[in-house]
Amino acid sequence: ANRQKVTYRGSYVFLNGIDFPNQIVDAIKCNNLVVFAGAGTSVDKPTSLPDVENLAKEIAEGTGEIIGEKDSCEVFLGALKAKDVDVNQLAADILSGTCLEHNKLHETIVDLFNSHEDIKIVTTNYDQMFEQVIESRGGSPTVFNVPALPLGDDVNRIVHIHGNVENPKTLQY
Repeated sequence: ANRQKVTYRGSYVFLNGIDFPNQIVDAIKCNNLVVFAGAGTSVDKPTSLPDVENLAKEIAEGTGEIIGEKDSCEVFLGALKAKDVDVNQLAADILSGTCLEHNKLHETIVDLFNSHEDIKIVTTNYDQMFEQVIESRGGSPTVFNVPALPLGDDVNRIVHIHGNVENPKTLQY
């Protein structure tokens, strides 16, 4: 009921305001589509989560440490962990705020699949916005989290390759 109508424009399919090449539609029909989604998926309103760089800056607040222009976020966060900053819990707290709502892009990605059982989303995101979309539509998402990931040829449902806010200890950077 929440899915928007799909329209066709030449070699593109128009869904939720986004043009998709027909190759994506063919992959959907054959149940071969796997979507890889990163931090940019959750920055739009109303979700408004920080990207990786801003997350690192928020985690560092109050520690006296500042990420350098040439530092990678992963190395910086690792250095904070080495100084006994509970980076994982801070990240989980920031990314699982009390009023988080999924955005249109989360819905559009979920809408690419024929059913909740066909969803194949691999994400570096720690948040649970894809799960929220499915649950808001009466579904119950199957989720895999690091370190228990499916084999590459058996990707199905939602796969959090860097962990999930549900289990902060396993968050990877």
